[in-house]
Amino acid sequence: MSVSIFGTSRSGNSKASGSTLTAESCVTKGKEAVLTNREFELLLFLLDHPDRYYTSSQIMGYAWSDFAQIPEEVRNYVLRVRKILTRLEVPCDLVNRPGRDFSLTFRNTDEG
Repeated sequence: MSVSIFGTSRSGNSKASGSTLTAESCVTKGKEAVLTNREFELLLFLLDHPDRYYTSSQIMGYAWSDFAQIPEEVRNYVLRVRKILTRLEVPCDLVNRPGRDFSLTFRNTDEG
């Protein structure tokens, strides 16, 4: 599956241009990162639901079909995806707020 995520995500949210997410990799600005299946599913879920906070339990239920994960593993995948987004210089932040857990937020990149 290939989804143009930062130009237009599956949900139609326009965020950034010229980037593609596949089940194997994320490519943007000429940079590429290889994704595991869990990283891909987590990123795709968060892209479809930007600016909304989800607990580890909600992510396990909504983003991943099995509940074999534990909250610490969710946090590990969040950290891994956060590093990938930083390395690719994607204008977004995967944030963690105490009591609210995780959200993908896009930075305002408008000039002027």
